[in-house]
Amino acid sequence: MPVFHRLLCFLLPAAFLTGPVAAAGESSAPAKPVAGPDWDALRADTVQKSFQLLLRSPADPGALSQEALNRAALRGILEHGQTGASVVLLDTAGWETTLPGTPLCAALSQTSVYVRPGRLIPDHITVIRRFLTDQPPEIKTLVLDLRAPSPPQPLAPAAELTGLLVPENTRLFDIPSSGGKVSFSAHGPRCWYRRLWLLVDGDTPNDLELAALILSRQPDVRTIGSPTAGKAVEFAEIPLGTGHVLRVPGTSPVLADGTQAAGQSVKPSFGIGPDAALKQPLMALTDPAGLLPALRETDRPHLNEAALMAGTDPELPGRLAAPPPPAVLPDPVLQQTQDMLETAAFLRLDPEEAPKAPTAADQSLPPSPGAASASEPVPPAPSSAAETPEKPDALK
Repeated sequence: MPVFHRLLCFLLPAAFLTGPVAAAGESSAPAKPVAGPDWDALRADTVQKSFQLLLRSPADPGALSQEALNRAALRGILEHGQTGASVVLLDTAGWETTLPGTPLCAALSQTSVYVRPGRLIPDHITVIRRFLTDQPPEIKTLVLDLRAPSPPQPLAPAAELTGLLVPENTRLFDIPSSGGKVSFSAHGPRCWYRRLWLLVDGDTPNDLELAALILSRQPDVRTIGSPTAGKAVEFAEIPLGTGHVLRVPGTSPVLADGTQAAGQSVKPSFGIGPDAALKQPLMALTDPAGLLPALRETDRPHLNEAALMAGTDPELPGRLAAPPPPAVLPDPVLQQTQDMLETAAFLRLDPEEAPKAPTAADQSLPPSPGAASASEPVPPAPSSAAETPEKPDALK
């Protein structure tokens, strides 16, 4: 190699070198990529020896302890992502600190409402029940958003939420146990008899995914979003101290049709790709008044005719003095859901309404005179003049 090339190799930083410098007249072959370590090829005995060597490192004996090694091993196993287990931090009440607190209940349009369940505790179930019961007759559709990500949850509270939306005494699911099975049914009165749209995606937690599996099989229910993860299983908890617990997937609930819930994914009838960055502001929203503004892009002012003629923007000085806040892009799943609802209402494409709940007044009032009974057929209208009954003499 010429002296000039050797001098360049010595002076230039290694970051700028893409391979060995070839001499004049020589062909430079592309460098072969260096493969990383094959961790699956390591033998178990050598891995154990490596741990012992790290613990007795002569360079820094106190750098790694047995406790730190165990924590690193547990974290590596959980981050591997194939076990389905997770470590969560609980607050003083025993709930995850990352869960949204109260449910978000708000009006979505003149004919639809929106509910995003929070923690499925009895007080929050009561809030949702009261909100649904108080809706006027012009509200035709409930949009139930089940996409809020959270650590694995117990499955029993999911029966309380599902029981609000299905007929009373409906069998929901069974959880096998060592002594047999624990059965869950809708034991409370149903408070929603109208249309139901479910929003789901891969972040739907295990308890809400189980609710989606049950509700998606009910009549007059539509699902929107992307397929769920298929992890509707019961989790076992192992306390780790300092408020942390390890949750490991265990028993799979059995649905009413006898199939296992684990591994079943809710496949939406209207597929919309998820966008985690645009969904996050909606999942963090706690004020119902901020729901509708989050669904519409901020209207941007346009140049009028005078500004086009003058070549200047008369609003420019004011906008430079007080710049408008950056526009918050809406969640695409909820926005397209609202667009479909408004379009269907405008074109009157919605299916027939679900049967209304019978009231005490309907059951106690006698039928009006001349009204046909539901079991009696209505006589057909006369089809010809010969079949038309003759008028009384007083009307001739």
